[in-house]
Amino acid sequence: MKKIVLSTLLAISLQAVTISGVGYGENRDELKKNALADLSQNISSKVTSSFKSTLQEVDGKSSQNDENVVEVSSSLPIKSAKFTKDGENLKVSISTKDSLLAYEDELIRLKKEIIKSYKDIQKTKSDDIKYNLANNMLKNMQEFNSNKIVATLLGAKNLPSLNIEETTIKQILYKLEKKVNSLKVASKILTRGIDQENIYVVPIKTDISNEVTQFAKIFKRKLSQKLDVVDVPNEADYILRGSYDVLKGEMFVSIKLLDKNNKVIKSANIMLDKKAYAKYKYIPKTKSIDEVLQGSNISNGELEVQIAFKGYKRANAIDLNDGDIIDIYAKTNKDICYFLEGITVSKGKTSTYLIERENGTFKSFIEGDKVNRTIPILENIEVSKPFGDEKVIMFAQTLQNGKCHIPIPSCKTDKQTDLCLIIDAKTKKRLSPSKSINTTRSLFSQHHKKNHTTKKVENAEATIHFTTFE
Repeated sequence: MKKIVLSTLLAISLQAVTISGVGYGENRDELKKNALADLSQNISSKVTSSFKSTLQEVDGKSSQNDENVVEVSSSLPIKSAKFTKDGENLKVSISTKDSLLAYEDELIRLKKEIIKSYKDIQKTKSDDIKYNLANNMLKNMQEFNSNKIVATLLGAKNLPSLNIEETTIKQILYKLEKKVNSLKVASKILTRGIDQENIYVVPIKTDISNEVTQFAKIFKRKLSQKLDVVDVPNEADYILRGSYDVLKGEMFVSIKLLDKNNKVIKSANIMLDKKAYAKYKYIPKTKSIDEVLQGSNISNGELEVQIAFKGYKRANAIDLNDGDIIDIYAKTNKDICYFLEGITVSKGKTSTYLIERENGTFKSFIEGDKVNRTIPILENIEVSKPFGDEKVIMFAQTLQNGKCHIPIPSCKTDKQTDLCLIIDAKTKKRLSPSKSINTTRSLFSQHHKKNHTTKKVENAEATIHFTTFE
């Protein structure tokens, strides 16, 4: 009997997972808000760093829902979080032991509601009732997927699943939704009943692209005019985010209001007539680059790295303006060396480059007492020309006997821009973003095979996506 109990406990302990965040601030509210934002980012990081395997466990199907997993990764719910003092800071965590049951119970509840709503939709002849049921059902299905992703991260098995696709419910809404031909009217309808204060509006996006299109920028402004808003997401008590599907001659827009725990407070949808958005650019131009970044990356082992703009941990689509000042912060769980790769797409011209550091090299370190802390790595950067879709990628590697052997791609300084553009080591020709990312990952793979030791080096990467406007 003792052996059985012991083996059972051992199995449970091997599957136990804890995900934590740390908050810094001058008062309890600030500490809690920053701790939850950090935890939210850490959960998101775990999903995006291994989203293919997470997707397989959550969905078990094809790559049909790749986009959905990436979309929801920035708004995953936090349930049964445990707060503890960490010196002058506040630590918050979710774990297999303390939180998993809450996610499992929520999945059971949501599935029952979804099944009931779907049966009621098939029975009713009223378009108004059908619309309200479908709208609530879509919200519950998105929450179901979000809760299932976190439960999977916490080691859950045999979780309930849905036999209904989100696209099926969206098709019902497409047919019932009345078209609106003005962004002003659309923003008024979508924000109706939202009286919460201190809201940050994240630009809505489409597909897996984090690019903020001109349409998304304008629509964010229209929505913000109807709400009590703040300028930086980490100052917000609520986050308003959404997505849009481009259809034939129309656009389906979906928004949701989330609290500090990423719980959906309100949601709404609307169908836009093409007249409302035709004069703006609304198709992302960098989807192919985002797909490469979300593809099989170089991460291996237990190394985790994060980068983010200060104050923007809860935003997955970031819009910045000419003259804005930004700081880039990073966090790692092990001693590392790293380099930063930048991609800028502006007016059809693409630049892929290495970011030079203060010491004149591309290589930097995070080690010692800086590990497991959020620290600045680039400060007081002013947003300036060229404006467009931009990305900063951190490629990191653990140290070997305290030394750094990170493989850095070749680059050549461009006389016009002063950027060290990434080139092919043999041909000396400039590389496209996709080839540059794949070449960098290939260098890491080759280095790992060549320098295989009993203590393997670990690699990881992290990305900030943002769009700048004049």
